Amino acid sequence: MIDATSVAGADHTVQWRAAAQHAPAPVALRAPVRRRAVSAVKAVRDEVAERVPVRRGPELLGWIRLTDQDNFWTIGVFEPAACFELYRPLFERERELWRRVDEASDADYCAASDEWHDALERINDLGLSVGEPGVPVRDFKFTGVGRVEFKWEL
Repeated sequence: MIDATSVAGADHTVQWRAAAQHAPAPVALRAPVRRRAVSAVKAVRDEVAERVPVRRGPELLGWIRLTDQDNFWTIGVFEPAACFELYRPLFERERELWRRVDEASDADYCAASDEWHDALERINDLGLSVGEPGVPVRDFKFTGVGRVEFKWEL
């Protein structure tokens, strides 16, 4: 089996990882944090039958029952807490804009996609975390009634 290091070289792989994480810190400084985050993600994934909390800082937005993993996406069923109502309009806006992207003509696709990405960034700016301890996530979005997808931010 050929891995990325043998093809691209070790220096290129380290540079790619740093760029992909959008972090200027040297890899040596990130390694302990990354190890703790990966351990927390594994712990959360082991709780597939359990409800895990979704938080924005100390605020509890709801719980997710993790159901599946698809490439980089973690999938689950979301149960909102009372605090979620403050943020519901952001998520509804993102979902509406995704429908527009999906239905856009070729001429309107780029503009619709840009609007959707802006809405998704506003959700990312909330700084959501999942599980105990809270592991940061990105691209948290509803893909159906109560169904959510997100990516672990490691």
